[in-house]
Amino acid sequence: MNLRIAPAEGKVGLGVPGWVRFLVWGTGVLTVVYGVSVLPGLRNGPSPFWEVWVTSAVYVGASAVCVSRAVLVRQDRLAWTAMAGALALSSASSIGYAFAFPGPYYPWISFADVGWLASYPLTYVAIILLVRARWHGFESAPCSTG
Repeated sequence: MNLRIAPAEGKVGLGVPGWVRFLVWGTGVLTVVYGVSVLPGLRNGPSPFWEVWVTSAVYVGASAVCVSRAVLVRQDRLAWTAMAGALALSSASSIGYAFAFPGPYYPWISFADVGWLASYPLTYVAIILLVRARWHGFESAPCSTG
């Protein structure tokens, strides 16, 4: 089995529109701010602002970055579209759940679970397609055996 990893084509950062750079940086900053906010001693327990809105904004931003990658670059378009769909499903489920159940009592099963569960196969497809495009000699059979 001859396995070697090929780099992605093109040079990173060249020819990227300004709005995509803004989106990437904005999403990255939100991610870092949320990461710092969960450090011990900085918050007194969970907060809807952080746990719903900031994390959903990160998911929406990441989904938009994946959509822009799929639209602007032909290579791996299907993989990036699948990842964007997975992130969009997850963020829509989180936002819908927050609106439907704002109180302290939550159901065991809700409509949001459908979106969260549906995001897993899309993520799996995206990862397999990205690995397959870069890892020469990669066979799909080992992945399907469990």
